[in-house]
Amino acid sequence: MGGQLVHADRVAAGRGREAQRLIPGDREHLHVAQVVTQPLGLLQRDRTFDHYQDLEARYQDRPSAWVEPLEGFEKGSVRLLEIATQLETDDNIAMAWVPDALPARGEPLSISYRLHVGSADDVHGPAARVAATRIGKTEKGVRFLVDFVGPQLQHGGDVQAVVSVTGGRVVEQHVEQNSFAEGVRASFEVAPETTARDVELRAFLKSKDDVLTETWSYLWQPN
Repeated sequence: MGGQLVHADRVAAGRGREAQRLIPGDREHLHVAQVVTQPLGLLQRDRTFDHYQDLEARYQDRPSAWVEPLEGFEKGSVRLLEIATQLETDDNIAMAWVPDALPARGEPLSISYRLHVGSADDVHGPAARVAATRIGKTEKGVRFLVDFVGPQLQHGGDVQAVVSVTGGRVVEQHVEQNSFAEGVRASFEVAPETTARDVELRAFLKSKDDVLTETWSYLWQPN
């Protein structure tokens, strides 16, 4: 069996406190999410060949793309389409910027932007980033383990996880120092609402009023 087939492993959006949304390829149905405003991009952070095992496609070498808005993006939002597919080779992710108001028929929509293509490390954001996400089933739902790594997380201190859930509730949460990853692991159990098809999750680490990390974002489809 081969490894994963991924052109990009996460969506990045926002300025300063970037939101990183994982984009797995196992969606059960179409989901359209409004991520944040701008800027935006598709990142390939996982550069380990062993995770892909594809000698021809070389997914670990695929570039990241980052859109830097210059003009005309002041009023609008980023839409992320996560598409249910039948084959692992089908493209399942699309992104678009949607203006709040469309121009009248026959009138132009004027925008300008700069496109950056290269390594995910070229995208500047908070020093502490998401390194890994693990998911395990529990009696009430699932538990998420999210590893954040960065220089400011190696010394412990008063670090807290801020977790928000739409379509479910947090049953329990805590953080642990992760000396193996030189960072902090956020652990939280989530139970879905009875009728929820989609559960939106976001998490980041803070110390008092200081935000330490980028924001982890994930769509969980429990049924």
